[in-house]
Amino acid sequence: MKQRHPIWFLLLFVGAFALCQALCGCSRAPRISGMVFRHGEPAANELIQAGEFYMPTNALGRYTFPVPLGWDGTVGIPRYGPLAAVQYLNVQEDHIDQNWIIEMNFVTISGRVTDATTQPAAPLAGVTMEVRGSTPDGQTWDEDILTDPNGVYNARVPKGLVITVENYTPPVPVPEPPGGGAV
Repeated sequence: MKQRHPIWFLLLFVGAFALCQALCGCSRAPRISGMVFRHGEPAANELIQAGEFYMPTNALGRYTFPVPLGWDGTVGIPRYGPLAAVQYLNVQEDHIDQNWIIEMNFVTISGRVTDATTQPAAPLAGVTMEVRGSTPDGQTWDEDILTDPNGVYNARVPKGLVITVENYTPPVPVPEPPGGGAV
């Protein structure tokens, strides 16, 4: 003979589970998530800030931040300043599709890095330049640019950016084996 559990057993179980979640706060934290697009394309590795935490977007331009229940704070893209930030108050549920579309007027900067100690000046391949700057409206920019095999670099930066090349890292030379030839 089958043993049947009365309906009160099921109600007691569901009620105890709900009470446990309410008392111990063991429900899932709400999340703030979305995508970042730059000129119509998903922006990979764009740094997103939620309160004191930072996270880059993934290869598809997506981000997700779990936040504590009742969280107050700002989520934004620090490098674009306060225009790319949203204030949240008393977060109680998920906020999905919190997307940013970045459309700035960009220009291309380019040039060639050479070794002035050689005659004629030889191109320097694999040089990393740290380009820093700010626009007249206070937006900051921080990007590393790498030269190609001919010492040439190209980068798209916001129009009006005042640029300082703060540092460069020369390429690491590969030593030739004794007697010459390929490694």
